[in-house]
Amino acid sequence: MFDFSFLPELIIPNLAVNNKEEAITYLSKLLEDSRLVERNYKNDVLSREKEFSTGLPVKNGAIAIPHAKSTHVFNNGVAVGTLKKSVYFNSMEDSNLEIPVDMVMLLAISESDKQLKMLQAIMRLLSNEEIIDTLKNKKGSKDIAKQFTKLI
Repeated sequence: MFDFSFLPELIIPNLAVNNKEEAITYLSKLLEDSRLVERNYKNDVLSREKEFSTGLPVKNGAIAIPHAKSTHVFNNGVAVGTLKKSVYFNSMEDSNLEIPVDMVMLLAISESDKQLKMLQAIMRLLSNEEIIDTLKNKKGSKDIAKQFTKLI
């Protein structure tokens, strides 16, 4: 694919948020603090989420992959939150349907072709029930980062 590593400082196990906006805001702040995106990136993602839903049902629950094509991305990164309790995102398959999501992967990829490749890699990953269970059961950010990097 392309040279990419998931960073432990961008992965939060058991993230406590009340809704998708809080999840996106929290994960955007991680990307911002790591100097991967500008502050306005969050607004780009929230706007895109209103137009194109990113909740995706998987075999053992659901995951959301919010992202945006944005000039506010400096460098590639993915912030991940495994949620303490599920929050609702509209489904990618049916935007009128809200689904409970228990993992959010906020993509900040500067180039469209790399963003598409990352989305495709994540979709392949998420089609494997065993991989999803393994990722959800990892407790520490270093373990999750290592597992994601190995699988991507």
